Amino acid sequence: MDKTTFFVKNKNVIIMVLKDLIIEILFLLVIILYLFKKKNCLLLIPFILCFIHIKISNENLLFKTIYLAAFLSIIASLTNKTLIKQTLLTIILIILVGYSITTFKIQNFASLNYIESFNKLHESLKENYVLNKHKNINYDNLYQKYIIEFKNINNEIKYYQLLENYLNEFNDAHIGIKSLTNNTKLEEAKESFYNRYYDFNIFFLDNKTYVATGVSRESMAYKKGLREGNIITKWNGKDINNEIQSLKYLNVSIPNISNKNVLNYYLPIYLSATGNEENEITFINDKGKKQVINLKSIDNGYKYIKDNIKLFTKTNEEENFTYKVFNNTSYLKITNEKDDIKYVKRTMDKIVDNINKDESKNLILDLRNNEGGSDLVGSVIASYFSTNDYLYIKESILKNSKYKKINEMYVNGYKKINIPTVIIVNGNTISAGEIIAYNLQKKENIKVAGLTSTNGSISTVKKKIIMPGNILISIPSIACGDEKNSVIIDSDNKKNGGIKLDIKIPINEDTIIKIFNEKIDYELEYILNYLNKEKIS
Repeated sequence: MDKTTFFVKNKNVIIMVLKDLIIEILFLLVIILYLFKKKNCLLLIPFILCFIHIKISNENLLFKTIYLAAFLSIIASLTNKTLIKQTLLTIILIILVGYSITTFKIQNFASLNYIESFNKLHESLKENYVLNKHKNINYDNLYQKYIIEFKNINNEIKYYQLLENYLNEFNDAHIGIKSLTNNTKLEEAKESFYNRYYDFNIFFLDNKTYVATGVSRESMAYKKGLREGNIITKWNGKDINNEIQSLKYLNVSIPNISNKNVLNYYLPIYLSATGNEENEITFINDKGKKQVINLKSIDNGYKYIKDNIKLFTKTNEEENFTYKVFNNTSYLKITNEKDDIKYVKRTMDKIVDNINKDESKNLILDLRNNEGGSDLVGSVIASYFSTNDYLYIKESILKNSKYKKINEMYVNGYKKINIPTVIIVNGNTISAGEIIAYNLQKKENIKVAGLTSTNGSISTVKKKIIMPGNILISIPSIACGDEKNSVIIDSDNKKNGGIKLDIKIPINEDTIIKIFNEKIDYELEYILNYLNKEKIS
């Protein structure tokens, strides 16, 4: 496929990816037009363009140099002094050109073969990935591990599987595969990888055992002696823990999995959909004795993984800023930080009014499955829980193996919510959602709870790569840190990351029954009971 054809087929996606550049190009064209027409009114257009950009990008502060240029263009339109006007226009042009050179980050490797595109991707990650130092990534070893496999690729399905496994090595949910078109091969890659189902599933408990779930009386597993809650010790004749740790997995959940605290609970679900056509399962039966059975696969396991992860993460379709009341406890569900700031403020003000009207003694802030968005929106939400101004986040780039600050974001505190609060999170709480929880957790009357910690991926994506098969890969190039400019939350090279829980909701046999069999919201039920018994201080 030539580049012209590629652009035509993916025009809308490309425009979405390039929205910053489009505004910048229009800005530049306006300035050039002014140089020919000398109409001061033209210099007002950049301000309008930047206003549009704020609306579509939630006031991306990384674009602030362009906003500065727009402000300078207004000043230039108001002055009649030629020297000042020329100076301002020169500065504006320098800003526009400099910004495009330094921050526009998109590469198209779609026309290359599998090996060439992998080489380019590998070099791009080595050069641009902002967490290279934090994760201590050995690119030479990583390259040697995968290049041989890429050389042996002979079909598209295997290519996607290998590409995703390679990207999983970075343990970063912001590095992932997204199809720019209706590429069915990507889903086929996952379906062909998880192509087994033995009529039961596996789950990990806090006591570090792997147990069988979803064992129906009609299943062959049940007929051969396997029961709900039985401990699985071997998978296909091999130690189950070793099998799980060596598992190369394709992410079915969104976002991808980043830290081991979450992986421990997800990977057994993935493992249960892999194996031979006839698989050997070793378990401890109800009599406490070791038992070995052989089960034939009866279906593709892909859909069962998706269903089980949805049950475990309590994925639902609740709207953003859903508000409810449970007796004396208010409940607020925030699913993302993508709404307009004015809307967020209006909505939060109404919610505060409702909390006061309902005379609630506690608040549950539900950030489960929060997919992130604008950190600026997140800081506005956080401001409702503080009387003081404080640093919300520092943004940095990696330069010469050191983090260099490029931006600071602050909370403007005007505390309106002053009741004890529990924040519920899970492995799908990511990015801007994690940063909200991280900052609020510092408050003395706010605690963070969950079955697992958060995802552990918060760095900002500014570079995008297009791979063969019209696959889009994102690369975080801006790190988020604290007062000392140290990286926070993002998982490290040992897969440690996310937010430490104040309240670890237990995962035991009772948990599994309530989540997978009774299909209740176990986490919410647990925290409501907790609040009735405990006082948050």
